[in-house]
Amino acid sequence: MVKYKNEDGAVLVLSLMIITLFLVFMLIMFTQTINTSRQVKAMESEIDAQMTAQMGVDYFQHWISTLHNDYESMITGEEPGILPIIRFFEKIRSGVRNAPYKEFEGRAFEMSDFDISLETAYTEIVIDYQVMGYTEGAEAAANGKVIIPLPDWRDLLHD
Repeated sequence: MVKYKNEDGAVLVLSLMIITLFLVFMLIMFTQTINTSRQVKAMESEIDAQMTAQMGVDYFQHWISTLHNDYESMITGEEPGILPIIRFFEKIRSGVRNAPYKEFEGRAFEMSDFDISLETAYTEIVIDYQVMGYTEGAEAAANGKVIIPLPDWRDLLHD
């Protein structure tokens, strides 16, 4: 075995330093990848909750319009005047109060807040509402508005 003079261990120190730098670099990359993955998952949950809430707005808009479809028979079938319009308004109010909670595939939405008003001239019913969308780890709100036009009740008096 040949012995070299000047064996100070410089190669050992240099190789340990290179290995340490390589491991630190790998650890930083691994940490960054995990943090990015968590952030992407959180953003996907937020976007999914917002889309679920918007889907709830569309659902309730259609649901309220189905309540609206039978108002003609209710208004024209009774005595003329404003009383049938007020009865129809009460029917819609009770329907909105009992709005369904929908759940599907880990997502859900519900009507969380609503304001229903009958305009002073009794020409339309205005429903402003808020829908909450829920997913795993996130929730979001979306607002909706439905305006239900009513026939002029003064015209009903003249028929």
